[in-house]
Amino acid sequence: MSARRSGFLLVLLAAGCFGFLPVTLRSIYATSNFEPIDVAVWRYVLAIPLVLAFIAWQRARAGAASAALPPAGRTVPVGHLLILGVSYAASVVLAFFGLERLPVAVFMLLFYTYPALVALLSLAGGVPLSRAGWLALALTLCGAVLTISDFNAVNGIDPVGIAIGIVHAFSVAIYFLLSGRLLRHAHDNSRNTGWILVGTLLTLLLFVPFFGLKLPQQAGTWAGLLVLAGICTGLPIFAINAGIQRIGPAQAAIVGSLEPVFSMTLAFVLLGEAILPLQIVGTALIIAAVILLQARPGRPAKKPAPEIAPV
Repeated sequence: MSARRSGFLLVLLAAGCFGFLPVTLRSIYATSNFEPIDVAVWRYVLAIPLVLAFIAWQRARAGAASAALPPAGRTVPVGHLLILGVSYAASVVLAFFGLERLPVAVFMLLFYTYPALVALLSLAGGVPLSRAGWLALALTLCGAVLTISDFNAVNGIDPVGIAIGIVHAFSVAIYFLLSGRLLRHAHDNSRNTGWILVGTLLTLLLFVPFFGLKLPQQAGTWAGLLVLAGICTGLPIFAINAGIQRIGPAQAAIVGSLEPVFSMTLAFVLLGEAILPLQIVGTALIIAAVILLQARPGRPAKKPAPEIAPV
């Protein structure tokens, strides 16, 4: 399988895993009195051991012979990985504050401007999208609006919430770009993901003295947190970082916009929520964008991003 095709599949896997997030959160909130900061902290407290267990299993499976071979790529400095973790934590915290001030539909509309921001920031850095890429981006933005919008939720919008939502979208775009640059030609994606999660958790722990931290009391809460940590955190972050390396931040952001489609489908299957005709049209537009990207590969960057010296 080509690196490009595997990159698309990895980002699709990440979008599917992140799509479980709303359903899983409903289960957690139904069995606990958790606030969002409690969920965020426990999510990464549990994700790190799961990733470490996966790394141990992966290395045991590879065996001593494979471990003796030289790595097929560069080793990313821990400092760079912690920076990525802080960047990811920033998006988590901004989402926490943004959702306190905005209706979910409005916040999500602002969030899904991030593929456009990734494309524009990449363009500013000398890495343009192809014509097919720009067309796919337009289809993605239109599809996201139709898939997640609630046109009755736009009255009385808090301007501070809007500002937080915009900054949140920028923070996600920055993470995609940093991942594409700092993990360039990297090996051992499991180890890199582990350190990124450590950086995220250390940043979130700074908020515990101000907001407190509740302990899970119900078995259902623990089960939901384990699903959140494994399926909605460790696995998709592993997949998205690997996917960005293969197809680039801009195209990965567009493919990742399938996340609300997965969320909508899972809510329909598991919770019986209705799917509106406009959402079906939006889904078709996003899927068309992904097919267009896969069928029409983008041209290579005019100038490669410079390597970063280890810290």
